[in-house]
Amino acid sequence: SQLFKHLRSLEDQDTAVWICLSIGYAASTDISEKIKNTLNRLSEEAAVEMDSFTWAVPPNFTGSAVVNIASVRISKRFLDEISIETLPALLNEQLHEQGVCVYVHTAAVVDRPCIQERREFEKYEVFVPWAILQGRDDSPTSTCTTLPDNCGGWSSVVGHKRKPLEETKAAEFCDPAFAKRLRDGARLLKDGGRRDLGHFAGEGEREMKIRIRASTMSDPFHQYCRMQVSCRQPKAGCVEIILGLLIAYGRSLLNDEELVSKAKSLLEGGDEAKKNSVSFPTILLCLLEPSLTKYEGKAGVSLCTSSTDVSDSMRKSFDEVECAIVTTVEEEQDELKRWVERLCETH
Repeated sequence: SQLFKHLRSLEDQDTAVWICLSIGYAASTDISEKIKNTLNRLSEEAAVEMDSFTWAVPPNFTGSAVVNIASVRISKRFLDEISIETLPALLNEQLHEQGVCVYVHTAAVVDRPCIQERREFEKYEVFVPWAILQGRDDSPTSTCTTLPDNCGGWSSVVGHKRKPLEETKAAEFCDPAFAKRLRDGARLLKDGGRRDLGHFAGEGEREMKIRIRASTMSDPFHQYCRMQVSCRQPKAGCVEIILGLLIAYGRSLLNDEELVSKAKSLLEGGDEAKKNSVSFPTILLCLLEPSLTKYEGKAGVSLCTSSTDVSDSMRKSFDEVECAIVTTVEEEQDELKRWVERLCETH
């Protein structure tokens, strides 16, 4: 076949190399196929084959990602035609002309692919309007298509100091008592309510360490609550259930003992315990980024928002995809409302 001949020629001539792509996307599907087709359109000959794609985090785990890392084996002839430095801009131009909400932050040639086992942990996040969380319809909303030039990031955290809620514009949208309950729920859910775990995370969900944070957001997204979950290589669906438990606790549908009991049951009871849980919609779950400190250090690359030596163009690209993700959430508010209704009916 033509595919076999092409792969054989790459092997015989040693003309293929691995590249890493730092990619963000908002409510997009078939990401690998879209990137592959776009790469091939940039070259006169086939640049990449589908089988060579690997991801740090499987794209079907979430609906969106600020940063996910794709590794692909690509023809050296392709890089002779198009330099690795200009590849992100060329890919973005082609993708956006097609109306695809995918952002390539950076690209680098590497010795080995960034496979799933290399991620040390990952951060997930969701953006939910305070009005929907609190069961109110009177909080105003606004649609943003571009971030201000001086946005300065989204978190209400300044340096390492947290601002009191009343000192932020989010106070207009958020009841302080509800915000405190969310914060208390995040504390109770630390490590899934288990206090006997060691300093280092073990293998599997039974020993998985978990960190949860709920916070306000800065201009122009004061009307949103941002909830983050950090854990190491969770199974598909685990993060959504944890978020469902936190929101149920925030709505006073669960007390302290019920919250901890359900969290432990989720992590220690296996798949059977997950069947009775109301999971947060996966399409609205966002991968913030995987932690790849060791891989980045060995490869000599910067791929993530928390990496060292992140360029201004990468920072701008991170902000653009985050803005696109929140816009997607605004378009799916009816889905969020229906999910909260199911959550209340279940508990």
